Amino acid sequence: MKLNKKLLIIFLVFINIFLILLNLSIGEIKADFFEIIKILFSKDNQLLKSTIIDIRLPETLAAALTGSILALSGALIQISMENPLASPYTLGISHGALLGVAFAILFFGLASKWIYFFAFFGAFSTVMILFLLNKIKKLDNLSLVLAGVAISSLYGAINLFLQFLSSDLELSAIIYWTFGDLTKANYFSLKILFICLILGLIYVEKKKYKIFSLELGEEVALSLGVDVNKLKIINLILATFLVSITVSFFGIIGFIGLIVPHLTRLLFGKEISYYFILNILAGSILLILADIFSKTLLAPQILPIGILTSILGAPTFLYLLLRGKKCL
Repeated sequence: MKLNKKLLIIFLVFINIFLILLNLSIGEIKADFFEIIKILFSKDNQLLKSTIIDIRLPETLAAALTGSILALSGALIQISMENPLASPYTLGISHGALLGVAFAILFFGLASKWIYFFAFFGAFSTVMILFLLNKIKKLDNLSLVLAGVAISSLYGAINLFLQFLSSDLELSAIIYWTFGDLTKANYFSLKILFICLILGLIYVEKKKYKIFSLELGEEVALSLGVDVNKLKIINLILATFLVSITVSFFGIIGFIGLIVPHLTRLLFGKEISYYFILNILAGSILLILADIFSKTLLAPQILPIGILTSILGAPTFLYLLLRGKKCL
């Protein structure tokens, strides 16, 4: 079984590489796989090389890293909250981060470093509200998601109010963030995303047995010596931080954190040793595919990737909702 999972991981890595090369070949200036590889390691065709390195490669790697981070966050949230319908999008965490971004843009300017802080603060405020509601009255899985929807609606209304107060330039920037768009990617954002992903992966791999003990129930986890409340808080803070980073760079890219953990369990099972790494690889594949479709569906226009993920994710969410307890 372990050998099979290792081979599966290698297979998914090669699929990622294939899709990255495929994505690099798509654009107004055409190039096949072999040309892409040749150009990257030669001084020929400087125009195409500059296009690939400066524009296409950052966007493609941003899709891979963002998909990985959102999938990891979604898996961590679902396990920590013992809720298969939970994700950064359905619980309103992404909308909280977006509200933080809008606040920072309005009061501190478009280039302000406060965007990252307020994105995290907005996302974390959503988690704290859900925690308080759950403390006041224990919420079942569906009620928790409905609470997230209500918070999303509230934050959406506040966001609209901030847009009403904004100048034309600020308004266009805030609206642009709501679409979810990877074309803003650059090598600075890639470095930050890569560091965050590695730190997140190190954490979940180190704590994976404790994290999965939560699925056995709080009483069982406590009997195994796990500080359940502390572990859940750390897990949710980490997931919130990761989501807020992606939102502060690229806006809301919905439903990846919901879809990928379910696909991973359905296709590959839920073996503890490989679950998180499989989620990361699958999340990367899904968002790169979405990026490819965003470039080709209305070519030469590029469709914001957040629109595509929402089109894919909304029916999936309804399907899981209709399945009810079967999706647990």
